[in-house]
Amino acid sequence: MNKNKSFTLIELLVVIVIIGILAGVIMISTSSSIDKANIAKIKVFEESVQNNLAANMVSAWDADHVTKGTTWTLNDKWGNNNGTFYNGTGIVCSSTSGSEACPQITQDKIMENVLSFENGYIDLGNNKSLHEKSFTIAFWIKQFDNSIRGIISKQYLPTNGEGWRLFQNAYNIEFDGYGEIGNLTVLNNIGNWVHISAVFNHNEKKMDLYKNGVLGSSKSDVIINNSNDKPLLLGYASNYFFKGSMNNIKLYNTALSSSQVKQNYIAGLNSMLANGNMSKQEYNERLEFLSLN
Repeated sequence: MNKNKSFTLIELLVVIVIIGILAGVIMISTSSSIDKANIAKIKVFEESVQNNLAANMVSAWDADHVTKGTTWTLNDKWGNNNGTFYNGTGIVCSSTSGSEACPQITQDKIMENVLSFENGYIDLGNNKSLHEKSFTIAFWIKQFDNSIRGIISKQYLPTNGEGWRLFQNAYNIEFDGYGEIGNLTVLNNIGNWVHISAVFNHNEKKMDLYKNGVLGSSKSDVIINNSNDKPLLLGYASNYFFKGSMNNIKLYNTALSSSQVKQNYIAGLNSMLANGNMSKQEYNERLEFLSLN
C-alpha cells in the first residue's frame, strides 16, 4: 500500500523562510529602484533651478573649492571673484603662516566640507556688481552661539553711509545698513543649518530677508550706497567676527523673487538628500513647513 507523503514541519519552515528572503530581496530591489528614480528627478530639478538662475549668478563659493598654497584662496566656482583668507589680526593665511585663527575647512555630517570661522575672515574682493544695484546673497549657515557676530558685509561704514551688513545679534540675524535702513530680523536656530537669503531691490528700494525660503522680514524706502572701492567680506562685519560654519554662498546681481528664493532653498535640500546627508523625514518636514508658509 502506498502511503501519502506530506511535508514535515521543518520543511515547511524552510520553505517559508526562503519565500520571506525572496520577498525581502524583491522589496529592497524595488525600494532601491524607487529611490534612484527619485534622486534622478531631484537632480533634474536642481539643474532646472540652476539654469533658471544662472543668468543672474555672479559668484558661487563652497568649501570644496579652496586652495591652501602660498596664499589660502576661496576659489569662485562660477565667476572670477576669488577670496583671500585672513586671520583675526589681518594677516594673509598661507602654508607657512596659517593658524587656527584662520577660517578652516571642517567636516560636517550634513554639509560635509564646510567653511568654519572663529576669528578670521575671507576677503572676496571689490565686487562692482553690488554698486548701487539690486542683489541677492544666499548661503547656508550654522551659528555656534548667540553672541554679537558679523556674518557678511560690504564694508559697512556708518561714518559716511556706505555699505550693508548681515549681522548676528542674540537669536536674530539682521540685514541692515546706514541712514534710513532699519534692522531686519529673522529668528535663527543655534546649532542647526538654516538657509538665509538677503535680497535688496534697488528699483523698489526694498530689503527682504528670508529664512529657509520663507520671508522673515521686509523694509521699504531703503537706499544703499555701495562704494565701488569697498570689498565684500565673509565672516566679518562692524569689527565683529563670525563664529560658526557657512557653505554654498551664492551671489546674484538681481533681486530674486520669493519663488526663486524658495527654489534655491529646495535645490539645497535636494542636494543633501541625494548625497545621503539628510534623512527623508527631515527633508519632508522642511518641505511641509515651507508649503505652510
